Amino acid sequence: MAQEIKTRLFLRRYWVYNLSLIHIFDTAKTNLANDADQTLAPIVEWLKANANAKAVISGFHDPRGNQAVNEGLAKNRAKAVRDALKAAGIDEARIEMRKPVSTEGGGDLAEARRVEVTVE
Repeated sequence: MAQEIKTRLFLRRYWVYNLSLIHIFDTAKTNLANDADQTLAPIVEWLKANANAKAVISGFHDPRGNQAVNEGLAKNRAKAVRDALKAAGIDEARIEMRKPVSTEGGGDLAEARRVEVTVE
């Protein structure tokens, strides 16, 4: 499974830190890679260390094929990431799910098949 991690910590307004992660999925797949726990570790650590922080999960899909099927895939991919965060001890009340989004992925359709997790 192709996986790209872009973990970045940067300063935002009011001196709030934002940590984000991108997980790319194979075509028509919703399963996480075997090393997903390691991939999500920086997010989990940040959430555990910052009790007021929440994870915002956004699922994306490429524009090919049936829109409803693609939205379902994006939603199920986001749920897989949510379930991994819950399994790591993050309370579901601290996880916000956002509506699936169609995107071209910067020209590479693989980039469109992703879930982004942002800590706010």
